[in-house]
Amino acid sequence: PFDSVWRKDAMQNAVKENNSQKHPEALFDAVWKKDITLTKINPAQSHRRRLVSYFLDKLNVRPQTIIDIGCGTGELLKELSKKYPEAELTGCDLSLESGKLVKELLPKANFLCLDVEEPNNNFNNSFDLITSSEVIEHCKNPSGLVENAYRWLKPGGVFFVTVPSGEMTGYDITI
Repeated sequence: PFDSVWRKDAMQNAVKENNSQKHPEALFDAVWKKDITLTKINPAQSHRRRLVSYFLDKLNVRPQTIIDIGCGTGELLKELSKKYPEAELTGCDLSLESGKLVKELLPKANFLCLDVEEPNNNFNNSFDLITSSEVIEHCKNPSGLVENAYRWLKPGGVFFVTVPSGEMTGYDITI
C-alpha cells in the first residue's frame, strides 16, 4: 500500500474522476481513504508533530481552545490532546472523510467541514491556538486561510503554521 506509483496513480485518478478543480474536497476524501495508515507511520509526519510540540513549549502556549486547520486524519490533534488535555479541540478540513477519521480518533473533538480559503466570520475570537501543518501550500487562496485564522484567534492567541521544505515528491505535487 505504500508504493509511490500506486498512490500517485490513485490520486491522479481521483482528480480525473472527482474533478478536483471544482470539488477539491472529493480529492481529499480519496486521499484520506487511501492513505490513512501513512499519516500514522510516516517518519516526516511524526517528526513534524514533535517539532510542533517542541515549539509550542518554547512559546509557553497554554490554550483552552484549539483548531487544527487542514486536520486530515487528526494525528496532530491527537498529539495536542495529550499535551493540553483540558483544551477544547476542533478539527477543520474540506473533507467529510477527514471528519469521520477525526471523530474515530477523538470522539470528543469538534469537526468543521468547510473551505477555509473563503471568508468566514462565524468563529471570530474563538481560538487560543490555531495550527495548520502542511496545508497552506495546497491553497489557491492562501491569504484567505491566513485572514480567517487572524479573525478566529482570540487576543493574544497563536497561529502556528508549518510548510514543507526541500524537494517535493510526486505524491506531494499530486495532492
